Amino acid sequence: MTAIIDMNDFSITYAGERGPVPAVRGVNLTLEKGRILGLVGESGSGKSSLVSAMLALLPKSAKVSGRLSIGADDLYALSEAQRRAMRGQRLATVSQDPFTALNPVIRIGAQLVEFQHRLKGISRSQKLERAREMLARVGISDPGTRLTQYPHQLSGGLRQRVAIAAALLVNPSILIADEPTTALDATTEAEVIEIIRELRGAVDGSIVFVTHDMGVVARLCDDVAVMYAGELVESGPVAEVLERPQHPYTRALLACDPARIETPSRSLPTIPGTVPSPHALPAGCIFSPRCGAVIDICRSVRPAFLPSDQSRVACHRTEAS
Repeated sequence: MTAIIDMNDFSITYAGERGPVPAVRGVNLTLEKGRILGLVGESGSGKSSLVSAMLALLPKSAKVSGRLSIGADDLYALSEAQRRAMRGQRLATVSQDPFTALNPVIRIGAQLVEFQHRLKGISRSQKLERAREMLARVGISDPGTRLTQYPHQLSGGLRQRVAIAAALLVNPSILIADEPTTALDATTEAEVIEIIRELRGAVDGSIVFVTHDMGVVARLCDDVAVMYAGELVESGPVAEVLERPQHPYTRALLACDPARIETPSRSLPTIPGTVPSPHALPAGCIFSPRCGAVIDICRSVRPAFLPSDQSRVACHRTEAS
């Protein structure tokens, strides 16, 4: 298979008032063509920083090390102009907030035409027709009328469908969906997930779907990567990781999934403790202060990210088994 995204010991550090802030540390991850990757973790796990790096949208205060390749290109060996040219062409994104994704004072049709400005040899009328056809593909009824409307005339679910259509119009190699269902109700969320699943063939490459919901990962994704406090702790095929999770953090996330609660209860399961501050990271395993299966070595030695069955996991207990 062809690797669309390949990260080798990739790290991101921000400049902060109290010194460097390590946001992402030593990530090794490969995404093959034609697959959907679910990127999972609590708030503060580094998901947003990692997808910003994939889009070459990190702030100037960020420093990167290691390698992040998009196809054959080492992204951070390219010039800023070359990285900018990749966005809206090889790279496209759907943000989590459909209310701010579109310009409120420009009609939908004009915006969708402008999204295609990097496509050469296509007239404006052809771009408008492509936009109409794409709106129909994402399940928007009467797309001709929608093209003449402003974003405020559409519901949140319709705006998110328009955002998906806009991303797909550029024929991207990589589509990054950054928690695109966060602001939607449960019914609309299910519809948007189904649209992305049905339209995966419209992406001549792969999709990265960022979420905190393991249920969404199970319904949509082929592979999953679990992040915690800036580190990748487990990755592999969805069926393998969700059915036989190896890392205690992955098991804890799954235990907190409401869909897996079998008996009525007045309280929801939680993970004790909090995500550590990047200024006060624990020695050894990053999850050790919250782990119920911790052993002595966990508190002093950082576990390697090693193969385990079909997945990869960073856990001393897995190494010992």
